[in-house]
Amino acid sequence: MYHSETGPGLVPIFDGRLPDGSRVNGTIPPISPDGPTLTIRKFREDPLTMLDLIKFGTVNPRLAAMMWVWIEGLDSRPANFVIAGGTGSGKTTTLNCLGMYIPWHRRLLTVEDTAELQVYHDHWLRMETRRERPDGTPEVDMNDCLKSSLRMRPDRIIVGEVRGPEAATLLTAMNTGHDGSFGSLHANTAQETVTRMINPPMLVPPIMLTGLDLIIIQARLHVNGKTARKITEVAEIAGMEGTKPRLNVIWKYNPANDRIEETGIPSKLRETICQAAGITPDVFEKHVSQRQTILEDLVKRDIRDIQTVTQVIQNFYATR
Repeated sequence: MYHSETGPGLVPIFDGRLPDGSRVNGTIPPISPDGPTLTIRKFREDPLTMLDLIKFGTVNPRLAAMMWVWIEGLDSRPANFVIAGGTGSGKTTTLNCLGMYIPWHRRLLTVEDTAELQVYHDHWLRMETRRERPDGTPEVDMNDCLKSSLRMRPDRIIVGEVRGPEAATLLTAMNTGHDGSFGSLHANTAQETVTRMINPPMLVPPIMLTGLDLIIIQARLHVNGKTARKITEVAEIAGMEGTKPRLNVIWKYNPANDRIEETGIPSKLRETICQAAGITPDVFEKHVSQRQTILEDLVKRDIRDIQTVTQVIQNFYATR
């Protein structure tokens, strides 16, 4: 009936997964003094896609198209990035939606503490951590999984939630040729993301953050009396200022009009992709506009299911 990550016995906390993929957590006294508890977190059978995020106002079509180009990298230089935000901000949902942009001919490997990602991809390998069990079976943590994944020759790596030493391992991968890697973590601003990454328990050497191209911030806001999830900031790691990474904020949420807008600061990542692909900035903009048109057309036709949207994206790669 269930798959347990903690095992049987007198352990008062239980974490597991039901056959349909739903997460289940249970407790018994003394951990829950008022009696046993059971919480089931169900996942959508029909996952949200980037088209849903556009309709919800989480992202606008231009930024969605820009992220498409960043992740694809025009087959030359895909971006490395992290999505950060608070609990309930929708980080994992956005991470999952961005996975649709990964070309199917690229070998994708995901590492998660608990399997949540629902990527529709032809060549996808999943890894999941294991807790230490009462019978002495040792723990296999995120860093163990990530180190093992690097031996599997992945083209793209997604780390579900970065919390500890695996951050340095991920940045090492980004700095040694594993472009197009991304993950999520808890932080509320781009600057806070950097601060968290260079301090315990992550302890990423600041110079290694230059392998990270982008920090995308997502937040849960209250807009017109309703709860809304918005991408509020997109910042680039633009180099070093002494011993500290320098951030350029290239997109910023404007609460006055409830929109995320380009700041006008020149993009280092655009320059990097242009150089790798051998194109001019004008051609780069044409690529963005072309993808924006595709996304807007799908929204207009109310096409949003993950299989159809991903197939449209992959057909675009195959026929361009």
